[in-house]
Amino acid sequence: MVILCMVYNFIGCAWAENGDLFFPYQNIPVGSCPEIVAIGDVNGDGRSDVVIATSFYFDTENDYKLFVFPQGEFGELMPAIKLSIPQCNYVARPNSIAVGDLNGDGRNDVAIGLAGKGIQIFYQNADGKLDSTGFVSTKNSSEIKLVKLNHDRRMDLVSVGRDIEGYLQVSSELKQIILMKNVYKEYYDNDFGVGNLGKGALNDIVTVSYNDHRFYVNLHFQKEIGLFYHPQTIMTPATSATCAIAIGDVSGNNNNEIVLAYGGNRPGSKVVIFKKKGGISEKNIVFEQIVLGSYDCPQAVAIGNISGSKKNDDIIILHGGWERLGVYSTQGNGKMGEEDLYPIPYSHFNRQSLAVGDINGDGKNDVVIAHQSGLAILYHTP
Repeated sequence: MVILCMVYNFIGCAWAENGDLFFPYQNIPVGSCPEIVAIGDVNGDGRSDVVIATSFYFDTENDYKLFVFPQGEFGELMPAIKLSIPQCNYVARPNSIAVGDLNGDGRNDVAIGLAGKGIQIFYQNADGKLDSTGFVSTKNSSEIKLVKLNHDRRMDLVSVGRDIEGYLQVSSELKQIILMKNVYKEYYDNDFGVGNLGKGALNDIVTVSYNDHRFYVNLHFQKEIGLFYHPQTIMTPATSATCAIAIGDVSGNNNNEIVLAYGGNRPGSKVVIFKKKGGISEKNIVFEQIVLGSYDCPQAVAIGNISGSKKNDDIIILHGGWERLGVYSTQGNGKMGEEDLYPIPYSHFNRQSLAVGDINGDGKNDVVIAHQSGLAILYHTP
């Protein structure tokens, strides 16, 4: 294991209220306690829909449900279709969600990670409806992502708990492979990201771990399908238990960066961009850590194109308990601008309470948020 303790490049705190990228948020009451949200075409009509799952809040009618909001012909969200999540209960709550084709039939399905119990799969049938006919039993189900682990066209499933598991899609079935056993550090809260970090043609896995009062980012480079190099570990400046991670090109250099959001109240709330500084070899990684000041209590992070840039994506942050969504966009000089803030409903958030995508067919990405009393939507301005 290589532990790299980098010199941090701190950039001062700056934010601006009321940016101009979004209209004021709209709210759709859902009932119970919404936890997680995702965007994707789940009825086969070619339009992106919104799916949101609830846990428990003394609401029998709406507890442990999957709500599907189809996008209508004119870009509006239609009334929700409500489905029960069979294996969900007070202990095994919905903690993570992903949308994609899980059986190779060309139709998007929905997978829900039930913490410590397994993965509930809703397969889309030929009529464009979701059937809860799949379940993968695993304790490593706190966080899930649909990715491509190999070179075929099928989406594969990665799940994280105490260990990291993978499910390669073979024909119409998911074949389980154990990717890594946790033998070196304590995974803290199980957040992880998947993306190609430049060492090869396959996607890599990045986890967050905790050891001796410090937080680390662990890079698991995939050397061949399902086999990974021993993790290379980078010490971070994070000192807070709240850590969320995402992977994407936020600098416009055609390389993926790692983005870590952490902290409680200012000035301890930060966003760190891990930017590749030099070449990558099997034994050494060189990263510059760019530390940005952030608004209070960043609890979820996503990467997506909000500003309309043709070169890079933006960083989107949910600030739990502070009624704000934050957006960082790269400026013309390649540096990250100040955080633009937008009002949202009061709530604390799961790390997958945030999703980015075009949900009204205008060609611009919107933001949807699962919060404690419903679904909040920030539509992009023209």
